[in-house]
Amino acid sequence: MVFRRIFSYNKWESVRAVINGCGRLDVKHLILLRKVKFYRRIFLDNSYVLHKLFCALLSTGSLHDSCVISVFTVNAIEKIHVDFRSRMN
Repeated sequence: MVFRRIFSYNKWESVRAVINGCGRLDVKHLILLRKVKFYRRIFLDNSYVLHKLFCALLSTGSLHDSCVISVFTVNAIEKIHVDFRSRMN
């Protein structure tokens, strides 16, 4: 709604191009980005306890989130940006 108000868009007009042009992500991709960063921070944390708890959760299979798997990929954050740009077309 902020982009609509700033650029005088109506509710039925898409603001995806404006969001991309400003170098921002939409809400869906922002949530994915935050989840990946959160999981990565827990996994790479120097705290032995957090690291072991995260590994235990992974081994039980109780985390059914695609963001958990992306913790182990190097370019997970870039993939979120690429996915947003590809959905614009």
